[in-house]
Amino acid sequence: RTQDEVIRREIGIAEGGLYSNTELDESIKKIRRLGFFSDVQMEVTRLKEFDDKINLNFSVEETKTGAFTIGISHSNSSGAAFNMGIKENNFLGTGNTLNATLANSEAVQEMSFYFSNPYFTEDKHSISYGVFTKSIDGASLDVSSYKIDETGFSLGYGIPLTEDTRISADIRISNRDIVCGAIFADADHEATQCTSGDNTEVKTNVRWSNNTLDNFNYPTDGQKNSLSLDLTLPIADFRYYKLDASHKSYRPIGNDLTWKVNGSLGLAQGYGGKE
Repeated sequence: RTQDEVIRREIGIAEGGLYSNTELDESIKKIRRLGFFSDVQMEVTRLKEFDDKINLNFSVEETKTGAFTIGISHSNSSGAAFNMGIKENNFLGTGNTLNATLANSEAVQEMSFYFSNPYFTEDKHSISYGVFTKSIDGASLDVSSYKIDETGFSLGYGIPLTEDTRISADIRISNRDIVCGAIFADADHEATQCTSGDNTEVKTNVRWSNNTLDNFNYPTDGQKNSLSLDLTLPIADFRYYKLDASHKSYRPIGNDLTWKVNGSLGLAQGYGGKE
């Protein structure tokens, strides 16, 4: 039942409307673009008692959309370590994304949780939120004498601009507690690794994306573009911006050959006298 709801919300099935082979083909592309199904078939049947109505029957085969990992390891530098994580892009068949990780060792302790709902409203507005905490002891890694404790959370919202284009924004607030050790000391001088007392970050992200691919896992036609801006707000310590752009396009060449073009560009710089 949940998969039926995802399909209906994605292709926008509604009562009434005109019959269009083009729109029906586009509906199949939208379902394949989700990445939840390995095979999608559609059958159109007419109703004998109605000349202006049809039935659309979708037959889908689900594919693996997540992973559960668990591990134990040992390193001469960081000692014994345990980690566990779950990543699911179609949580309980709802289309929601759930990511959670847990890692523990002598040098690193980390916990994170992230959840995203792409169907927060009937108009396919999306919402996401996450929390995280991470502690690093550099001395246990045999690199340098420092400790970093970071905690924070994120909140995001997205809206569709067209059938294939979305814009989203989120805010990420974090605090880093940094304790530095001395790298050399004598009777008159002592130097530490820390050159700055910065520890808080408030970062906003605005992202535009366009996707016309015909398949999530194995595209052969269409393109995927994105533009992203990260900007830290001057109300906190860190001040920088980061611009990213990416492009992928696919064109079929015969039945078994696809031409792919892929490119990305990034730029990052500090502002307000910050590196």
